[in-house]
Amino acid sequence: MNHIRPTLLATLLLGLTACSGTAPTPGTGGTAPTPTPGNGSTITHATLLGCPDSGGTQDTAALGCMNGKVVGTTLSGEACTLTIGNGASIAYTSPASTFTFTPGSNTTFTYGASKTGQLLMWSINDTTAQNMVYADFRYNYGTHKLEINTKNANVSSSCNTTL
Repeated sequence: MNHIRPTLLATLLLGLTACSGTAPTPGTGGTAPTPTPGNGSTITHATLLGCPDSGGTQDTAALGCMNGKVVGTTLSGEACTLTIGNGASIAYTSPASTFTFTPGSNTTFTYGASKTGQLLMWSINDTTAQNMVYADFRYNYGTHKLEINTKNANVSSSCNTTL
């Protein structure tokens, strides 16, 4: 299963690179999305543009460009935050779920990014942890939309924002 995730991620990124359009070119009538500055996020669109392109890796060092905090809202409109620290540690807070997690030797980590395909994705999965932790981060470079999905102790939560 650990080998399937990077392969699947690489396939998705390659497919998106081949099939997706590019962001509107200034002056051609397309409109760029408007970010929501000042919401407390320290991870920004500019920060994520600095992340390396990758067809899929399990190296947690790739996540170093994403250290910081994201502030968003749940599907019901309530506040949520995700903080990413060194070594892919995470802290997540929402009304439905609050937890911290530091990856261990049995944690599966996958990162992939394609600016051409306009997508950055990473996931952490640890089914051996006491509460079976899962976190998924999907950012669209073109729309600036970020979707975070988590599961801890069988409690799922989603957090969304525009950077």
